[in-house]
Amino acid sequence: MFAWVNQYSYVLITTVLTVIIGFGAARIFSWRISIAIIAILLVGFTFFLRSQSVKHIGLETENDWNNILVAGTPVVLQLYSEY
Repeated sequence: MFAWVNQYSYVLITTVLTVIIGFGAARIFSWRISIAIIAILLVGFTFFLRSQSVKHIGLETENDWNNILVAGTPVVLQLYSEY
């Protein structure tokens, strides 16, 4: 059902919402204020993306796996093939 949603969809959705909010603000305020609101939203979104860092760890040995599992932190496992 949501096959079109991937890890980059939030960028598109946020951009569209920022433009909609900017045009809504333009109806209420002047264009200068609406452009300032759009700029503030985009800068805030950029800082949000920078704060969402993901740590990628290559696990090759059984000892690496055991160290991760013993640590007790949440783990997201992504499997892929180069083919």
